[in-house]
Amino acid sequence: MAAWHSLYVFTSRFLENMLSDWLTKQEYIRYDPFNTLGGAAYPQAMRLFLAPTVDDVSRILAECNDEAAVMALAVDLSFCGPCLSVRLNGTNANIVLYHDGQETHDWMMIARRNILPSQLQAARQPVAAHARSSSLIPVEDMPAILQTMAQTISQHQVGRLFQKMAYQVMSRSQQTAAEKFLQGLPRWDSADGQMLMSCMSLLRVPKMWREPDFSTLRTAYWLNLRRRTQPNAPLLPGDDNALRRVPDALTYTPLYGGKV
Repeated sequence: MAAWHSLYVFTSRFLENMLSDWLTKQEYIRYDPFNTLGGAAYPQAMRLFLAPTVDDVSRILAECNDEAAVMALAVDLSFCGPCLSVRLNGTNANIVLYHDGQETHDWMMIARRNILPSQLQAARQPVAAHARSSSLIPVEDMPAILQTMAQTISQHQVGRLFQKMAYQVMSRSQQTAAEKFLQGLPRWDSADGQMLMSCMSLLRVPKMWREPDFSTLRTAYWLNLRRRTQPNAPLLPGDDNALRRVPDALTYTPLYGGKV
């Protein structure tokens, strides 16, 4: 899973055409990864999902190996309205607000009603060093059977169980690769993850501002498309979880572009 990165544009405008034009101007080749032939493999790719607008706030889920490209998109989108970029890569967070093409610290323009500037300033500070953080795999990234188990017993216990089970069947090199992969997972239980959640709770963003994540949405989108032509196709492990978490996947608009 890549870093979690979303943009929130505070506007009533429908942004699909603007995003499509932006990809073209940046010399990305548009492609459809969900057709029967699949998408081309590009060394550079910008993968976006435009969520349905909620209360004049549009969320754009982004997956790109070039963080600067996503930030450039945020800058250009800020001419439509304030644009908030929120990123969590492992335990490292970044939250920036743009307006009229410039970074701004006027957070009150997107604050919820009755929120004070002092509250916003405090929320954007790193939380205490003792904030809960561990090396365990987040429950939402585990198999469905363990997610169900976590509803009745301690999530920490489930995490330990899954980690122990996984390492029992891994070689040393596989364990090293797995640990490197886990370091890149967005850790909402980290100090920076807790800071983001505290800050976002004070802003005019949808209640479910961080759900779904890009990977789950991409899986659910493809599964829903397949169901239209193959309603009885069997599900792979984890597919039912994606469908359950994003039942409205087809209301999102995918915009993919690549560069050779």
